[in-house]
Amino acid sequence: MKVSVNDFKEEREFLPSATPNCLQSWSTPKEFLCAPQDEMSVESYFRQLKQGAVYSKNRYGEQTVIKAELSTDKQRCFLMSYDPKAFKHWFVSEIYIENGNFIHNLYSSAFDEEGAEYHFCTVSGKEWDKPIPESTYAD
Repeated sequence: MKVSVNDFKEEREFLPSATPNCLQSWSTPKEFLCAPQDEMSVESYFRQLKQGAVYSKNRYGEQTVIKAELSTDKQRCFLMSYDPKAFKHWFVSEIYIENGNFIHNLYSSAFDEEGAEYHFCTVSGKEWDKPIPESTYAD
């Protein structure tokens, strides 16, 4: 089943984060530790998202990079991250640039890695060839 991220696009208000030139869809301000300060490009951001790196943190915890992928047009980066302190430990986000800011849009969260893999495939436009994980029904 192939689903486009645009099929799920919703109007969201993006809020200031604790990092300059970064907006976010989360309500609690985050620091985006991999966001480049010297170059405003998704490609340069993507190069910082190494597996195991701390992607973001706030007073409740920190998310580490599990994997990241750059879109074919290099205008978006898709990210799977993990926070062991969160209620749902797994997160799938997209990063893009709009009006001179890095936009950090939480696409979905999941209780388990398989659910996160499903959402990562969905947001990045890949084919998911397994049954939809039951854990995704709780979203």
